[in-house]
Amino acid sequence: MPVDGFYSRENCEEAVSQYFSLYETETRAFGFIPEVPELVDASPPPVANSNQLVIEQPATSRPWSTEDDKRIVALVNVFSKYCDVRAIIQAASSTREAAVQPEVASRRTSIKRKILSRDEIVQQAVKKGAASGA
Repeated sequence: MPVDGFYSRENCEEAVSQYFSLYETETRAFGFIPEVPELVDASPPPVANSNQLVIEQPATSRPWSTEDDKRIVALVNVFSKYCDVRAIIQAASSTREAAVQPEVASRRTSIKRKILSRDEIVQQAVKKGAASGA
């Protein structure tokens, strides 16, 4: 996510968190990753096939490089800084346990929510700096 502007990490974090608090009572966002400078304008790395033994070279691909390694390290560092990795692992573990034991089904709580109209959503976005789409 960009650092500045209407679609900045900070603004998106606020809006997405608000959405999850209103509409997704059993799910949540685990983090909000800012734009990673090392990944801007980076061409995609080679793609490994499912058994990870053979590197496929799509027409638009290129050989793996030390720059790819640096980009991966940068992404992992940013991801671990801005995302709750422990919560992701705990959620994955809980999901797996629930799949093994289907009788442990969660129940949605009944929460009254105000449903905003499209006009109300647009007005809020414009107040926060979005361009009006008139």
